[in-house]
Amino acid sequence: MYIASRMQRAGKGSKRSKTQGRPEGRFTQHRTLEKLEHLLETHPTGLPLAALAQELRVTTRSIRRYLSELDRERQIESLPTMPGGANLWRIKPSERARAISVRRTQAYELLAARATFEPLRGTALFEELDLVFVQLLDAALRPTRPNQRGELLTESQLEKRFRYVPHPPRDYKKRADVIDDLFRATAEFRSLSLAWEERQATIHPYSLAMWRGGIYLVGYDVSAGKQDVWSIDELTSVEVLPQTFTMPADFDLSTYDHGEFGLLPPREKRHRVLVEFDQTVAPILRRERVHPQQRLAFSKDGRVRVSFVVPDLSPVVRWIASFGDHAEIVEPQILKTELATWIRKSPRR
Repeated sequence: MYIASRMQRAGKGSKRSKTQGRPEGRFTQHRTLEKLEHLLETHPTGLPLAALAQELRVTTRSIRRYLSELDRERQIESLPTMPGGANLWRIKPSERARAISVRRTQAYELLAARATFEPLRGTALFEELDLVFVQLLDAALRPTRPNQRGELLTESQLEKRFRYVPHPPRDYKKRADVIDDLFRATAEFRSLSLAWEERQATIHPYSLAMWRGGIYLVGYDVSAGKQDVWSIDELTSVEVLPQTFTMPADFDLSTYDHGEFGLLPPREKRHRVLVEFDQTVAPILRRERVHPQQRLAFSKDGRVRVSFVVPDLSPVVRWIASFGDHAEIVEPQILKTELATWIRKSPRR
């Protein structure tokens, strides 16, 4: 995989001059490959080695190595210009057909989602995405015809005013290597050796998911013989193993999605929850979807009943408790017991 191959090579190599040779830094080769690809994309007729080397501030020898690496994913060709003249290097026209044309409105829509990926900041994955968003911004700010008031749309700074505001992301800057390893293993179907404070296990990583600003690994615990979900905050060490695994044909990440209650692994026992809310807080339940498969029932006096199915009642207990006396559990009985226990153990205010 292209991203994985870059990530594996990131940070290796000897130190050289700041003006020539391979630059210093953790993701330097990754960045240089991206810049090289961007240069060739924006110069369809090709550029000589000397021009590429000057633009990227590396030697022509390094450029040849980068072109060879890029050729693994995008077919690169060298074209003669004149007898004795320098050849031009370019991406083959057939390969350029992979490019996706994006209209200005589409670019703004995609740019609005930038903050979704903030938990990945500092990783090689984020470096990849950041370069894409730079290109999207270029597409959004292309010169255009004036609108009816004589103003250019590109001067409206819509990219700053139309944005998705997610849950505040956790700070994973010190765990960037861990995230990159988890992504590589997930992408390449490689087993993982994970360690927590009290145990170690071999895991088959099925998916990486971001929820409420955090990053979670979804997979199969070989030693426990079951699927589970792990927050990467809890991991003390990660090792990508050479062994590969086969993904289950019926794996579906959406079955783990329980909305307000988080990413929950499938369990043999599932609980049908039915809670009734009085008219005071009913408007909140009418406009908010707490579970992807929730159902609502309304009474004439303004009460509302919410029902859904979950494999774990723990997060449901905290959610119901947040409504105080405005919520009444209809079923299951075990949820009433767990709520009473939770309230009894909670610090008095």
